Amino acid sequence: MAELLVTIFSMLGAFALFMYGTKMIGDSIQKVAHKSIGHFFDFVGDSRTMALLSGFWVTVLVQSSSDVITMVASFVNSGLLPVIQALGVTLGANIGTTVTGWFYSLFAFDVTLAHYSLVIMALGFLFIYFSKQAYTNTLGEFIFGMGLLILGLNFLLGFIRQNPDALNFLSARADNSFNSVIFFTFFSAVSTIILRSSGLNMALIMTLVLSEAIPLSMGMAMVLGSNLGSAVCTSVSGLRVGSGAAKRVALWHVLFNCGGVLVWLIFFDKIADVFIRVFSHKVSDIFLLAIYNTIFNLFTAVFFFPLMPLYEHISGIVFKESTPGIGRSRYQLSYNTKVVADVPELSLAMAKKEIVNMTQLVEEMAHDYMDVFNHPDEKMKKVVYGLKEKEELSDEMYIEITKFLIECSQNALLGEHHENVSFLSRIVKELESVADCISRLTTLCQRRYREHIHYRAEVQEELNDYFKLALSFLKSVKTKLAYKMESEDFDQISYFENSINQERSRLRENAQHALESGEVNVKAEIMFMDHVRHIERIGDCCMNIAEAIRNLKQ
Repeated sequence: MAELLVTIFSMLGAFALFMYGTKMIGDSIQKVAHKSIGHFFDFVGDSRTMALLSGFWVTVLVQSSSDVITMVASFVNSGLLPVIQALGVTLGANIGTTVTGWFYSLFAFDVTLAHYSLVIMALGFLFIYFSKQAYTNTLGEFIFGMGLLILGLNFLLGFIRQNPDALNFLSARADNSFNSVIFFTFFSAVSTIILRSSGLNMALIMTLVLSEAIPLSMGMAMVLGSNLGSAVCTSVSGLRVGSGAAKRVALWHVLFNCGGVLVWLIFFDKIADVFIRVFSHKVSDIFLLAIYNTIFNLFTAVFFFPLMPLYEHISGIVFKESTPGIGRSRYQLSYNTKVVADVPELSLAMAKKEIVNMTQLVEEMAHDYMDVFNHPDEKMKKVVYGLKEKEELSDEMYIEITKFLIECSQNALLGEHHENVSFLSRIVKELESVADCISRLTTLCQRRYREHIHYRAEVQEELNDYFKLALSFLKSVKTKLAYKMESEDFDQISYFENSINQERSRLRENAQHALESGEVNVKAEIMFMDHVRHIERIGDCCMNIAEAIRNLKQ
């Protein structure tokens, strides 16, 4: 009994080495590929094909389809990604995750590399310990992780070969009957759920086949189960998000994985026989498993890709959407804490996209205010009520996005982009201040209506032009936030800032002269100067936002 426990824990320790090596490799790839991951929304585009390719590429970089699909569910829930595009991304993510299997089959079980795994780790350690450059450090982490991964898997392989009785409960069921196929499919699904990674489970499957604990055909059944388990993991995360859109994406992932697995199980013997006859004499068994996994996921993608518009339409009827924005009981930025930790660049991309949405909301508030300001003799009750709702929504967005950015700031993987969190936090704070200024301006308009205060025609026009200048400043800042701020763009930003300051001085001077003349309504002129003060504050906030955008690392 004691020997069995030692063997089991030794195997777990070997697998832990492999898992940690995999994490180091994934982290190092993310550090190098952070720009590609951070521009995920740009890659997706408007095409379903581009969405599929984006899902494939980002999953290759992130090395976890579950993380990518869970994050996509959050994007859809927040209105950052259309459902039809998210469906394409999930198909691409399923194909992208098969690249991990190719990596394992080519490198992880190589006999020569296994012999020199400690040498590889020593080389990686030298890069990490003695280099002061970030790129060389990252390369060292990749090399060290590679050595650790190979060492762990080969330890595991050795333990299984030396102790075949430890896995008798599997070997005894591997009789190639249909019942065995079903057993190994569901056993693999459960192990994928426990490991929370189809990639890690794929390494386990290859180890079992290579050690001859199970035959190749049962390894194929386990590959199908790995895809099934991955669908369950991501569907649980998607359903937990709560919105109809997120549920539609989660259900889609379950449908095409379960549908593909069902078809392949029905024709399992014939498909397995074709693969073995075609590939078994040309490639190793573990390489054949990698091919099998990729072709299965390509099959499901090709079959279900044309069905995306139909599914989007039907699921939209079944899962009724609550309209985002005005009318919602409360704004909530839904996200998965694990994904924030594992994919920080995607998390920042999500935050930035949501901040662009907040800027759009503030811009809508500005247009509504102009509508109220230019109708001084009307109550404008409906518009004013809408403005109040939008101001409350902006407050909720400020709180939720700030909480999300704080979660992101605790991630060491951000590296040189760690400062982006503080700059994005500053932008959100300034946007909330702009929303507050617009709310106060609207309150002034309401008071003006109640007290029947009338501005002179030229004053009404001057304030209108002054606010339009501030609105143009806000629009310019929003454009730079959505894309990129070039060095020459800051000249235009400075122009807006100078123009607002000059106009403020002129308007204050005119108001002072009017008051001194004694020929104007004092209450109207004081209210006029309050308008000027709040509009100037909007300009200051826009300038602060522009400076934060300029400091963002792209």
